[in-house]
This record gives sequence, structure tokens and C-alpha cells, in this order.
Amino acid sequence: MLELDSEEKEVFYKFIIVQWQGYNPFKILRQVHETGAGLSGLYEGFDAHLAGRLSYLAVRNTLYYIIYNQVKPAKPYNDLSSREKGVLGAICGAVGAIVSHPFTVISTRQILDGQIPKEWRRNYSSNLSQALGELQASGQTWQGLKANLIRHVLYNLCITIPYDYFKEGFFTRFG
Repeated sequence: MLELDSEEKEVFYKFIIVQWQGYNPFKILRQVHETGAGLSGLYEGFDAHLAGRLSYLAVRNTLYYIIYNQVKPAKPYNDLSSREKGVLGAICGAVGAIVSHPFTVISTRQILDGQIPKEWRRNYSSNLSQALGELQASGQTWQGLKANLIRHVLYNLCITIPYDYFKEGFFTRFG
């Protein structure tokens, strides 16, 4: 067994107690308050995130529905395979990601503005249309699009296939 002297035990216990306490909500709220935003800082970027999420879901789901109804077989018991549905979901997710990407960029930057030094802040307006204008004026509207596309393609591919597999399995077993 490993023997520790008193100084090593003190360092070990400090590490265990300080580092592994988990999240302290009071400490997080104190840090948010120290940035000068107060509790409203918790809602920074909410409008942009909501607009981005709604536009993404509207485009992805509508496009999936339209394409699926065009390519599905006429027979009700002969459906597309799980892989075909996964690829279709990935393509529709990519299109939705392209449409919603500017909102994602604005949301991320509005949220992070309160956490960086004041001289580095971009200071986007809380008005969504003004923030879009500021983003377009900066020329960084499509910055990070490749990573966002990869994320949405993989997400939709990895979610659609198991969902369809289990849905078909439950329908077969339970009617």
C-alpha cells in the first residue's frame, strides 16, 4: 500500500475536495454577475439560437418529407431501407445547417461576448436583424460552416438509422 506523508496527504485531499466537487451553481451565478451582465447574461443569444433552431428544423423536416414522398415505393409494405433514410436525413440536415448557420454564429458570439475581455468583444446587437447586418458587414457569415455541416450530417445520419430500425422493429412485433 502507498504511504503518504502529511504534506502529500494535504495536497491529495485538496485536489480531491477542490477539483471534484462538481458544479457549484452559486459560483457560476457569481461569475456571471461579475461580468456586469447580471442574470440577463444567462439569456444572451437566446433569440438568435431560437431563430436558428426553428429555421433548421423547418427546412430539414419539410425537405425530408418532400423528398421521402417523391422517392418512396408505391407499395405500403415496401419502404425505403434504413440506410436510404439515413442518407436522406443527412442530406436534409446539411441543407438545414446551411440555412441556419448565420444564426448559430450570432448566437455563439453573443453568448461568449460576456466571457471575454471587453477589448476583444464583438458587441453584437441584441436585436437579431441588426446582429445579422453586423455579421454580414464583418464578412464572417460563413465562418465555421464546414464544421457545422459535418456535425449536422453525422448527427442526422446517426439518429435516423437507429430510429427507423427500432420503429420498424416495434411495428413488426407489436403492430
